[in-house]
Amino acid sequence: WPWKLIWKIKLPPKIVCFCWTALYEACLTQDNLYKRKRIIVNRCYLCQKAAESNKHLFLHCTVTAELWNMFYSLFGLSWVMPHSIKEAYESWCCWKVDSTIKQTWKMIPAAIFWSIWRERNRRCFEGLSTPLHSLKAECLMCLYSWVNLSYVDSLDSFSNFVGSLVLA
Repeated sequence: WPWKLIWKIKLPPKIVCFCWTALYEACLTQDNLYKRKRIIVNRCYLCQKAAESNKHLFLHCTVTAELWNMFYSLFGLSWVMPHSIKEAYESWCCWKVDSTIKQTWKMIPAAIFWSIWRERNRRCFEGLSTPLHSLKAECLMCLYSWVNLSYVDSLDSFSNFVGSLVLA
């Protein structure tokens, strides 16, 4: 698997390690805990409809789909979600985009994964639930902060950054 797709992106090391774990479906979701005999009931904390697995949580959950759809809409894309996290990540990162947004483009899946994981843990450990519109804003702010960290000159305002997210 092309490891450079994740390790060459200018993200904080903690995020890169987390994404690597997600890509190998090794995050401690309920299905992985169940296999280790650590839980009895397996239900997604986000949608409460399906069993929680890495694939479900990061790709197929209805809450996660809302984040993916937000970016599809921003870029005017039609997309069929692949079966595995690796296939989704590889397909996304290999999409031909304008060189001015290439680095940002490659950070988007990491922003989705990280936002979803944080929300999952808020619901699991704190009993708190973020409204969907706030979760989308958090995901965009996360992406904005990483993009800002990866450039020498700081970017424009957040609203101008979001407005610049288009395929050339």
